[in-house]
Amino acid sequence: MICASSTCVKRLATVIVVLLGVVLPAGHAYANGPHGGSEEVFSGTVGPYEIKALAPPIVGDMYLAVFVSPQGSTAAVTDATVRLSGRGPDGAVGPLDTTLSLTNWYGANIAVDAAGEWEFTVSVDSSLGEATVDFPMVIVQPSGFSWTAIGLAAAVLAAATGIGIVLRQRMTRRTSRQGRGR
Repeated sequence: MICASSTCVKRLATVIVVLLGVVLPAGHAYANGPHGGSEEVFSGTVGPYEIKALAPPIVGDMYLAVFVSPQGSTAAVTDATVRLSGRGPDGAVGPLDTTLSLTNWYGANIAVDAAGEWEFTVSVDSSLGEATVDFPMVIVQPSGFSWTAIGLAAAVLAAATGIGIVLRQRMTRRTSRQGRGR
């Protein structure tokens, strides 16, 4: 017999909850700056700036991060206004204002609604002057494989199995008590 007491059931429920916390991946929580899965989508000299742009080129809520430095320097320009926009197969997005992160990257989430050829624009305005650059990016659909769905299915199966075992043991115990009491 695995367990039949209420204390044992509570322990089993606690184990199931802990397993769910371990098995189910948490949502992404990124600090501002380049995000996981990002790749360099532009790097070059534009007016008085060196600009580097990183993004995960997939359909969805794409975070485009931009690092701006003075031409010939690696120091960050932190007094700039940086705006982003994009044009894709089904329309345009932006212009969007960016936020400067603690890592000195400017960035914004861009709602990319379709796969295909996109052209993004980065506009920079600071005490060094204004500059704008357009660059292409091929946006693809994210992969269809979902670890979250697999983890959730495994957790639900484990919970259902555990609860089924406990209930079956309780019913068996009650049946055997009733049989002895007659």
